[in-house]
Amino acid sequence: MTSLPTFDAVLLPTEEIGRRSVEASRILARNGTEFTLRDGEFYPHLSLYMGNFSQQNLWAAELLLVEIAKETLPLRLKAERYTQDLEQGMIEVTYENTGPITHLQKVVISALNPLRRGLRERDPVGRVLRKWLPTTTGEVRENLEQYGYDEIGSHFRPHITFSRFIRRDLRVDTADLPLLAAYDGVFPRLGLFEMGEHGTCIRRVVELELGNQPGHAQSVESKETSLPLER
Repeated sequence: MTSLPTFDAVLLPTEEIGRRSVEASRILARNGTEFTLRDGEFYPHLSLYMGNFSQQNLWAAELLLVEIAKETLPLRLKAERYTQDLEQGMIEVTYENTGPITHLQKVVISALNPLRRGLRERDPVGRVLRKWLPTTTGEVRENLEQYGYDEIGSHFRPHITFSRFIRRDLRVDTADLPLLAAYDGVFPRLGLFEMGEHGTCIRRVVELELGNQPGHAQSVESKETSLPLER
């Protein structure tokens, strides 16, 4: 176990998708939530990888992400559904898991995992990882042991979390939220953020435009490869 801060490598949406995410979070707050998204404090984001980094390794991680951002075109993603976790209280918009975003996650993990220092203390739902890991099996356990992060491979669910209900088993009618298509669009930036409770991103470390061509906002399907994760 380590007391180092936890950082989240993320994709960042356009301002419009970010605004819609904040809108949804505010609507949900009337039901009693742990946090409300707002730029500058709890940033809307799509997580790719989480890990603990020393200050020296954090600087190294920034440099690696700069190079990844240069070689990656903006990703166009389609919202698939609203997802409510009635065990943990999370509510989110989930995106289609495409080849390009899976590839980007692999590249990010290959770069950052060697810089990681042990396990995070807790995951976004508050589980103490050193206690939870021995109870896991299969791919989840392998992911935690190899990468310190479980949402990889078949467990990778690209999503933006709107909030977390105080009453964890609460189910709400998503008809009051923006239309699902409002979350379709381009994710044009890669970022690294310090994490707070409940999977929130609370402090921007670096934010990088994807691709070498300003304003380029197309899918990266042509860039897909079978690059393996470093073990």
